[in-house]
Formats: sequence, structure tokens, C-alpha cells
Amino acid sequence: MLQRMLILFAPIVGVFNFLAGIVAFVWLAVNGEHWRYIFQAFGILIVGVWVLSFLLLPTLLLMPFMKWAERKQWRTYALCFISNSFIMCMLGVWCIVIMGYFHDKASKASEIPMLLLGYATTTGVFQFLASKERDNEFTVLSASAATFAAFITFFLMLGDYWALVIPTWLILVIAESHIASSAAATLTASRLPSEGNIH
Repeated sequence: MLQRMLILFAPIVGVFNFLAGIVAFVWLAVNGEHWRYIFQAFGILIVGVWVLSFLLLPTLLLMPFMKWAERKQWRTYALCFISNSFIMCMLGVWCIVIMGYFHDKASKASEIPMLLLGYATTTGVFQFLASKERDNEFTVLSASAATFAAFITFFLMLGDYWALVIPTWLILVIAESHIASSAAATLTASRLPSEGNIH
């Protein structure tokens, strides 16, 4: 279901990603009163890569358990689910904090360009991190799911439906983690003898 949605909305989200930063920059630059937020966005893009990488470091604590998990399919699923859920939660926190910050600083007249700026800043970091591991299908899936969630978050914040932001992220966290974990567990099962690999 999630994968179909990501494929279906990929062209729309892709165009939105491309235009969001450009439209926000031009709109706010012409306005002339929000230059400091433009510079802040550039700063967050640069520093954010390091900050988010640091926030994701706890997933390395699971590495010693990989050999243990590889012996059973259900172990692989459980370990990957925990890891992916943590990663997606951190991406969700990053998205809500950054987009919420720019939304909070916006006036009624600048709400759209400021939210676009927050969106471009948020997803820019996602895409950069994903670009470093293009061969890792799980990283690409996480980045795609997080970008799609940010896309939905943009419209929820724009419509002041704040109460739906966290539930939306939680649904996508569970869905993405299940898909990635199932794929990893299936891969594990294919490498093991058939007997007892799911017990």
C-alpha cells in the first residue's frame, strides 16, 4: 500500500521538491523582510546533515546483534523494525521541528513561502543523506517515505490541522518499518536452511 502510494505520488512530490525552495526563495526575497530566515535555512541545510546523522547514531548500538538476528527470520524482522522505527521517528521529529519553526515565524501573508522554505530545508537534508547511500534500498525507502510524510505535513500545517501531523507520521513510521523489516526478513530466510528459520 505504502509503496504504491510512493510510486503514485512520486512525480508530484518530485516536482514539488524541485519548486518548493525556488518559489520560497524568490517569494521571500521579493518581499525583502525575511532574508534572515533564508540564511537560516541555508545554515540548517549545512548543519542539519551533521545533526541528523548524530541523532541516528544510536542505531549503531544494534549492530552487535546482527549476527544473532541473521540466524532467524523473526529476529531479523524485529531488529530491523526497531531500527527503522527509530530512524523514521527521528526524521519525523526533524520535520515537525523545522517546518514548525518556519511556520511559527510566518505572518499570515508569508505563511505559504515560509512553509515552503521549511519544507525545502527539511527534505533537502533527507535527500542528501539518501544520496550518500543510493545503493541501499532501505535507506532510499526511508528517505522516500519521510519526504512523502513531509509533503503531507506541509498541507496539514497550511490548513492548521496540527492534530493530524503526529498521527500521520506514526502511520507512515509503522508502514515503512513493516515493509523494510519484511523485506530484510525475507532476504534472511532465502540465505538460511528452510528448517526453523521462522521460529
